[in-house]
Amino acid sequence: MKAARFSTYARAGTLFLGCATLCAHAQSSVTLYGLLDTGVEYLTNANKTNKTLIQSSSGNIQASRWGIKGVEDIGGGYATTFTLEAGISPSNGTLALNGREYGRQATVGFRGNGNELWVGREYNPMYQMGNLFDPASYGLYSLPTQDPGVSARGDNAIRYQRIIGQFTVDAFYSLGYDTLGAPVGGVSGASSQSKDLAFAVHYAGPAIGYEFLYDNLHGPLAAAGTGLTAIDTALTAQPSTTADRAQRYIATGSYRFDRTTLYAGYRLLKVNYAGSSINANLFWTGFRQQVSTQWVLVGALYQTVVPGKDVKPFSSVVEVKYLLSKSTFLYANGSYVKNSANSTLAVDSGGNTLPGQNQLGVELGIFHAF
Repeated sequence: MKAARFSTYARAGTLFLGCATLCAHAQSSVTLYGLLDTGVEYLTNANKTNKTLIQSSSGNIQASRWGIKGVEDIGGGYATTFTLEAGISPSNGTLALNGREYGRQATVGFRGNGNELWVGREYNPMYQMGNLFDPASYGLYSLPTQDPGVSARGDNAIRYQRIIGQFTVDAFYSLGYDTLGAPVGGVSGASSQSKDLAFAVHYAGPAIGYEFLYDNLHGPLAAAGTGLTAIDTALTAQPSTTADRAQRYIATGSYRFDRTTLYAGYRLLKVNYAGSSINANLFWTGFRQQVSTQWVLVGALYQTVVPGKDVKPFSSVVEVKYLLSKSTFLYANGSYVKNSANSTLAVDSGGNTLPGQNQLGVELGIFHAF
């Protein structure tokens, strides 16, 4: 009888302790998330030829990915956080970003009372800026077509955000940056090499939003980091050195009314590359229109001008989305690039054509988020 009572009390104690543990961490969670975006693309003047191409294409609206993120309440209004996010290619099932297992993000940090800190492989604030103020929101035809560097990430990075009312202050520093390729930096005695420093101030109001951002990337510069490889391959023909720099000054804003959001932005790129100084002005504008509960229309215009180089690529983008549910939609995208005599811009982000050659791209696909 006594043994039975003891067993009952033990089970009750175990349940009590389990409940206490669950209650203490009631706000802790781990979430699996991701998205898949794939379709078919038609291109004219493909692969630096005058021939057309039809191919499988992924990441047309957003790059496909899956990830795990977690939050643990540690009391006092603070929590620890982590994110592991992998890029994937649904067309063939392989990992994106040169095969990195968690190439999009791998961070751990803290948040609470309007502050957030991350350490690890992290998005540069320019990436968040593009998602918020690029009408085409970082699709395959979008702002990074003109400047792949604005979709940068940083290895060995520290990022801090402070929310003050409707303002967010963002600071980022990478001890050895990386964009999409192999990591760069970490050389003993080379304290200024391959570092990336960025600051941003963001305002989010009921109708108006805007952001001012500065980014300073130290050499040797990866191809995308220069911001010039997509618009004219001749501008970066020589190998980059430790003395090279790429500085971006960005001002952008949006205005939302009813079902329409308007966007405009400007980026000044100042590059010191292989002993030459090059400035490049990038302008963009566009809109997003919720036509009905199921139809969404996006239009965008982008142009870069490099003074004195006859490099003036212009690109236009149209997106049509048909919403099947809150998580899934079908889409049709079109983009046309008109190149000046020396520009080599292609419709696909990071691509190139022959100098002065124009290109048309059309995508049909399906997008699903989970």
